[in-house]
Amino acid sequence: MTTIKNYKPDAAAVMGIAVSLHEAAKKAKGNISEAYNGADQFMRECMRVGEFFETWADQWVDFDQMDDVWPYMLEDKFGQAVIEQFGSVLFLTSFDDVAARAVARELGLKLRQEPARPAETALTGAIKHAIHALNQLPNRPINGAFKNTYALITHLEATLKAATP
Repeated sequence: MTTIKNYKPDAAAVMGIAVSLHEAAKKAKGNISEAYNGADQFMRECMRVGEFFETWADQWVDFDQMDDVWPYMLEDKFGQAVIEQFGSVLFLTSFDDVAARAVARELGLKLRQEPARPAETALTGAIKHAIHALNQLPNRPINGAFKNTYALITHLEATLKAATP
């Protein structure tokens, strides 16, 4: 995500997201304390996601197309949008640009422009899938196939970075 120098996220919006995620977690499946090594860490992740999404939204959301008051809408709907998109709040540590765009779509937000071209999104997904697959391999010396796969992932990441403005 491109960050904006000196941008300070709206504290009310960040808090609205954190409260909404906390409320959604109360209703959702899964053990929050276990997934985040305690409820305090879960709240830290809620605040981090709030800050991330607010910063992302400042860059991509067309606020002129909104009828709702931003912080209130986030408090009322953000957590449920996360549940609708991802089925739980147990993944917040990996909340990123792709997740932000999915939640924005679930919230029905109008974007100024698409944050990523479809090819970039597909490539990012392929990279994440490949990294996940590599992480599932048992620890063993790197063999030729593993080296080739790792080289491909490295090449894909470099291509994606070069193609992203």
